[in-house]
Formats: sequence, structure tokens, C-alpha cells
Amino acid sequence: MLTEEELCRIRGLNHPAFSVRTVSLYPIETSLRAALDAFFAACDQACGDGINILILSDKGVDEDHLAIPALLAVSALEQHLIHIKKRTAVSVILESGEPRDVHQLALLIAYGARAVNPYLAHDCVRSLCEKGLVQKKAEEAIRDYDRALTAGVLKIASKMGVSALQAYQSAQLFEAVGLDGKFVETCFTNTPYALGGADLHTIEADSRFHHAAAFAGMERGLPSIGAHKLRTGEGAEEHLYSPETGKRR
Repeated sequence: MLTEEELCRIRGLNHPAFSVRTVSLYPIETSLRAALDAFFAACDQACGDGINILILSDKGVDEDHLAIPALLAVSALEQHLIHIKKRTAVSVILESGEPRDVHQLALLIAYGARAVNPYLAHDCVRSLCEKGLVQKKAEEAIRDYDRALTAGVLKIASKMGVSALQAYQSAQLFEAVGLDGKFVETCFTNTPYALGGADLHTIEADSRFHHAAAFAGMERGLPSIGAHKLRTGEGAEEHLYSPETGKRR
């Protein structure tokens, strides 16, 4: 896990053995397939220029620019670098607002990321500290958050029989559920799958839907989907039937 300061130090490296380049967003009028092709071309160019640290960033998303989904970008690039025999020559760092929990970080590392900077999660922790909801200094709270995520990934790796984080990197010790077979074979090669499901077009449609919804609702704020708390009211998902009220809650 990298803080923003640590990532800034990597970006500013001035050493003959290390060279860094950032690869970022794509225009909204471009298809995701074309965006991936352009992404690969940009990475190929970086490798040709002697770059050995690639930073994949989704900073700067606006109404006219999208980011390739983080796990797709990391894994697809991993497979591309293997195909062109450049994987061991390049380290991939992810700078993204997407990852926020242990499972997401474990996936990213298992599919090719060497380090992750979850800048949006860090900003949220910092905001909680500034509002007094977390009784710690922001730097201390962010450090504790990063330690907790790192410990969580190590626990996941240990349950798979992996004793060192380096051995877990690019290990792909997961099974795909709900993804199309051809899509898995292309972007998550050698990952086992038993069921079909979403392909690249489905993922692109989902990404564009959420992008449009986000910018359409910026003035009133983004809605909470209730992933980590109880939801009530008319828009809540129905769960339990209450015989006392005759209603679901």
C-alpha cells in the first residue's frame, strides 16, 4: 500500500536504474475495446523507451473521460506483457479510487499490481478525521488503514498456502464467477471458470451507466448503495418479512 507522498516520491525518482511513466484515461467516445488497444500501445511505447515502472492512474475522470476498470486494466496489461515477453522488465503500480477493501486489494495484487495507492479511500479516512468521527490524526489513521489492508491480504495468501507476499503477486489464485469464458481467457488468462456471464461489452455498458449517473447527480451528491450499512425507506432492498407489520423490511 502506498500513500500519496510515497507515490509522489516514486514519480519523482531521479536514478539511472529507474524510469517512471503514468498511463491514464480514455475519451468517452472511445469504446472500451479500442481503449484497451490504445492502453497496450502506450505501454508498449513506454517499454520501448526504457520505462520500467508503469503507474496506471484513474485520476482526472470527468464528463468527457473514463478510466478502464482497475482490475481489468491491471490483469489485461499483465497478460499483454507476458505475451510480448516484457513482464519481468516492468513493475506496475495502480493509482486508483476504486480499491477500498481487502478483497479488492488481494485481487489487484494477485493479478499483477506490485503496489496500490487507493487515494480516494485515503481521502475518505482523512475526511473522517477532520470531522472528528475518527479520533486520530489523519496520517496515523491512514497508516492504520493501510496496515489493516496489508494484513488482510497476507491472511488471504496464507489461507491459500502462500507464505510470502512476493509469491502471491501475479499468482491468480481466484476463480471467475459470472464472467464470459472468452473474456476470461483473454484478460484473466489461466483463471478457472465454470459459469458464463458478463463480457467486455457488458462491463463497458456498466461502466458508462455509473459514469453518466455520477455526473448527472453531482449537485446532490452520489447515492449510497448500502453495501456496508442497513438501508431503509422506499428505495431499500427488501430482505425480511415482518409478520407484525405484514411488510418486508
